[in-house]
Amino acid sequence: MIELIGTSHIAEESLEEVKQKINETNPKIVALELDPGRYQSLKTGGKGEKPKNPILMIISFLQEQLSLETGIKPGTEMLEASKAAEKLDIPVALIDQDIKVTAKKIGGISLLEKTKLLAYLTVGLLFPLSSMEIDLNKVPEEELVEEMTLRLKIAFPNLYQALIKERNQIMSQRLLELERRYGKVLGVVGAGHIKGLKEELRERSINQQA
Repeated sequence: MIELIGTSHIAEESLEEVKQKINETNPKIVALELDPGRYQSLKTGGKGEKPKNPILMIISFLQEQLSLETGIKPGTEMLEASKAAEKLDIPVALIDQDIKVTAKKIGGISLLEKTKLLAYLTVGLLFPLSSMEIDLNKVPEEELVEEMTLRLKIAFPNLYQALIKERNQIMSQRLLELERRYGKVLGVVGAGHIKGLKEELRERSINQQA
């Protein structure tokens, strides 16, 4: 059985939710939306090597700026999930694609899409989400997450493919491998991945049964 919990990487609500979920469900393994490099960077307070990709750097900067509103460093909920699992002697798996691979794929999108995206991100620097009526301390409602993900898919199809779709494909495959080995798996991933991951898991499960 695979169960997923969607988080916000800067929301205080997610810190308690992941710990509560692990304690309540007592999974055989906890799978995190991280790769070894990002996991090590989180554990060392961001001192690890970071991909020199301008788009990822701006996205990271925007996330850092929003985190100033909540006081929660991006990715803290992943560390809390890891700690909660360790307390219960539950192993932890890192299921995300290597961030360097993701960065390379994003670097390969068209110049037109990059230019358009950089313009959008610049607007984000000038008019951050913190100025909108969104409670950054909570995980956004499912409908809002799906709407934002759909907008990304329509406006930036190649970025969506590299940043969301391909990672969902990789994470779903790794989750299924963990399920076969451990049985009961809890996946801790960003809320923006939940719908796509469920679709990938459903499709892969059907294909494996055929």
